[in-house]
Amino acid sequence: MEHLEDVHEGLIETHAKSALVATILAGITTLLALVLCVVALRREGRIGILPLAILLLATLVTCVAMTRTGATGGNIHHSEIRG
Repeated sequence: MEHLEDVHEGLIETHAKSALVATILAGITTLLALVLCVVALRREGRIGILPLAILLLATLVTCVAMTRTGATGGNIHHSEIRG
């Protein structure tokens, strides 16, 4: 992509940084879900509402980060959608 005409290196860098953050958030969310699964198995399926709410919030934040990453990726090649 870097060698194509009308592709700005700054857009690629923004996308790469966004992808890194989104990937880290996805990993953290996955680990949190795994921990909650183990806890649920040990407690016969009972987990408090607060850990589930935290997992839901982490999932939402990860989805927003992934959406932003997709949007920044779209900006790289689609000049018609750049603001």
